[in-house]
Amino acid sequence: MPHLVASLVGPITLAACADQIRAAHDYLARQGAQAIDRAWVSRDVTGWGAAVKRIRVELPLDGRPELIAPDITSHSLIEVINQCATMERLLDALAWAQTPEGGLADTQVKICHPTTSSAKGDGAMDNDLVLEGPGGVVARFEVSDVASEEDGNQKERRDLVSLGVLQAGRGVDQFVGAWSSERRFLVVSPEFARRLARFTRAWLKGSSPHCCYQQHATAGGTCLIEVLPGTSE
Repeated sequence: MPHLVASLVGPITLAACADQIRAAHDYLARQGAQAIDRAWVSRDVTGWGAAVKRIRVELPLDGRPELIAPDITSHSLIEVINQCATMERLLDALAWAQTPEGGLADTQVKICHPTTSSAKGDGAMDNDLVLEGPGGVVARFEVSDVASEEDGNQKERRDLVSLGVLQAGRGVDQFVGAWSSERRFLVVSPEFARRLARFTRAWLKGSSPHCCYQQHATAGGTCLIEVLPGTSE
């Protein structure tokens, strides 16, 4: 079954990428809002959970954006909500990248996975969003919308592995050696950013941090956490 929102393969400008993602997001948000209206009408308390759990987001062909797979006629309401939230973080990251602070306005999108996990394999490193620019500039982003300060699924660690900061193993074996010049970002909710701020010294190599975090804020409230080499590098 195809992914609900297709990946984009560049080169494509940041603005064009954002336009396509925004069209997919707005379409899903409108259809999701209609599904929520139907859930609100379901007021039978006795069977409320089972009934609302089965409400689907209808995906008509009329007005369907290019990135929405044409053969998917409906989708889980909860998944649509989660995917819209992730796309909102991604759109904030693309907007920030084009600002003077972001310093990535000259880059283009190499690959973007709006709602699916980036593909790993064959020794190649892939991420939710990868930008490339003149002079070999590369920026990698892992995007999520964890709505709490908890990390029971080890999201931070998994994303750091995806960014090439950590690797499989324990203790000193989990730390990569030389860092490349690529920029690396965790794109997260304000709640999860607060967790990261508390645990910035979680990845210690001896008494020195293997990596450290620099936080950038966006107009949409999303937090971009730039992952930088620690003092031991």
